[in-house]
Amino acid sequence: MIVLHYIPSLSKENKHAAKFVQLLHAALSKTVDTHMCTGELSRREFLKILTKINPDVVHLHGCWNIYLSNVRRWSARRGYPVILSPYGMLSTKHMEQDFWKTFLPRIILYQYDLTRKVMLLHASSAEEVKELKHLGWKKRIAYISMHDGNTDLSQVPLQFRQLYQKAIDTHNRNRLNNLETKWFWHIIKSSLAKSIADNTLIHDDIPHVSLPSYSWRAMQIYAIDHGVIDLFHKGAETLQLSIPDKTTTPPSRFSVKNNLKPYSEQKQDKALSLQYVNHNREYTLAQQFNILKHILCNGRLHPEWESPTRYLIYIYQTLQYTDIDEGVLVNILNDMKITEFSSRILQIISEYLGLTIGFMPIPPLNDSGTNKIKEKINNLTISTP
Repeated sequence: MIVLHYIPSLSKENKHAAKFVQLLHAALSKTVDTHMCTGELSRREFLKILTKINPDVVHLHGCWNIYLSNVRRWSARRGYPVILSPYGMLSTKHMEQDFWKTFLPRIILYQYDLTRKVMLLHASSAEEVKELKHLGWKKRIAYISMHDGNTDLSQVPLQFRQLYQKAIDTHNRNRLNNLETKWFWHIIKSSLAKSIADNTLIHDDIPHVSLPSYSWRAMQIYAIDHGVIDLFHKGAETLQLSIPDKTTTPPSRFSVKNNLKPYSEQKQDKALSLQYVNHNREYTLAQQFNILKHILCNGRLHPEWESPTRYLIYIYQTLQYTDIDEGVLVNILNDMKITEFSSRILQIISEYLGLTIGFMPIPPLNDSGTNKIKEKINNLTISTP
């Protein structure tokens, strides 16, 4: 784990935050790769630090400073989760002195935006938790006691490591890098293979690269979130790969909103099912394409539906291993008005699972729409374990 601490100044004006961040930095350094930077940094200077360190999480210390807002924005644009410790400086008592001339302009210019857009706030006392809840700018608040910076730090580093890991796991939901993505789908395909010949590599470069433990963690979390952890473990076993800290349990994460709306069956669904009652296999396959469109394009979800990744696998298995009437399937896709969408799904299945064009009922389509569908698959939130 790599943590980057930022505090604008270590001066006496900010002595409470300055004292604690230095103590925390020193205490964490025994078990965490921790870094600290300070000063009025330019965008170029800070991005250079980000590039060099590449932290898993950025922790901001303090309040009422434009550079904190800048660092938050620059970090977020580069895809890093950000935590803010305000050290009681967002309390009503702190702001009531010179509110109109000093604090209100800063609230309008940057402080409200900074507080609202960090991943979470760290409160250093039970009283600060109440104050932050009363303020109402950010609902996600984590409490780790500091007792005015003089607390026994023996447990604090562990508590912050747990907090950082929770923030990282929440932020990294559905996120795999390119190499992890290649490995993930190779392992999934291995779980589906019915013969040695089927278990061919989709990407020639992956056998020569070993994965660190954090990549295995990321892939397992991804598999859990997408409802395919059983296939992931089966594929790893098939490939005789040893998974560090093998698990089927979701990690501890902050809750996030479900970004899908409920779906109710339409009249045309029943009409089509009756029309193709003698072609159940083809209709079921077309319905899987249709479900993917409802989830990925219309943002709809039925309680009985599974994850998009599962449907990609179902479609691959049917096309790869089952005899179907392609002419009937094409007619159903046309009647459902999802032919173009289905072509994009076939392109994705080709990339992920190696389905060849000889097994496709229609040609694949690789365009900007295909890329958008892939992004939606990866950014989808169905549940919040």
